[in-house]
Amino acid sequence: MNIEIHVRNYKSKMSGFYAKTAQAKDDLQSHQSALQEHIASFENRNILSKALYFFPYALRKSSMENRVEELNRKISQFPRGQNDALRVLVLESARELMLNGDNADDVLRLEQEHRILSTLFGLTGKAAESGRRALSAVHNAIDSLSDAEDLELMDAVTKSKFISSMSTIQNFSAADATAQVNQALREFQQNINERQSHWNEIKHDTLIETVDFVMDMIVDSGLVDTLGSLFSLISLSETKDKLKQLHVELEPIVNGVLAEMERVSARLSHHENEMLVLKYAERAKIIPLLRSHGIEVTSEFVSSITELYAPSEKSSK
Repeated sequence: MNIEIHVRNYKSKMSGFYAKTAQAKDDLQSHQSALQEHIASFENRNILSKALYFFPYALRKSSMENRVEELNRKISQFPRGQNDALRVLVLESARELMLNGDNADDVLRLEQEHRILSTLFGLTGKAAESGRRALSAVHNAIDSLSDAEDLELMDAVTKSKFISSMSTIQNFSAADATAQVNQALREFQQNINERQSHWNEIKHDTLIETVDFVMDMIVDSGLVDTLGSLFSLISLSETKDKLKQLHVELEPIVNGVLAEMERVSARLSHHENEMLVLKYAERAKIIPLLRSHGIEVTSEFVSSITELYAPSEKSSK
């Protein structure tokens, strides 16, 4: 096992922290002394001299105070860095112990299932968000077409050049809104297909047999192609009616994807909790081993670690 390597790396980091902390404390003491001397020197001046040198004094004092504050902040961050180093040591060492322990198969199985579920959740969320955008685009297009209808009616009644110009502008806006519906639908279809493709690859995997998701809600390609050049072919009213029908057909599909996202999220959360329970127990086993190397670590510290993976695992994915 490579635990000895992790221990050496940790001790090397700690030596660096101790040296940096000592140097920073020496610097802080030196700057604090210099600041006090600067203040005392100014206070010993007479009134006229204080008036003449006040601004140079104030500028230097402010600079010195900023440096003291910076050093204090730097020193206050060292314990966090030390805790981070210890956390990494526990994660990496415990990982070595897990892979050579009795529960190695359970750990690897849960991790593989987690990767599958995480990908599934990401793709489902992507599809759900594009579905929301598609519905929003349909709403916007319907509103834009309604406005275009109103202005078209006013133009026919009033014969006003201003109203006629506004009607033309609104027609362009309605055309643009309709085009955005087309684009949003295609993106939704693409994301659904991507998610469905992943699901088809994993749904027969024995590792994920406990997952009972059903995601057969492919968006009918006819919905995507319904609009096409629709706006240039039919009236505003007919186009709006087509969009309303589209909304009726699209909304339950989007709601289904949103519901699926909630189910995947709940399953992923449950799975992560299951992983953490097992890893808490496995990581606790590293405590006596680290103590044998002269490194004190408490069970409270180990149980406070919520990461599912060691840093080396994350970087290897």
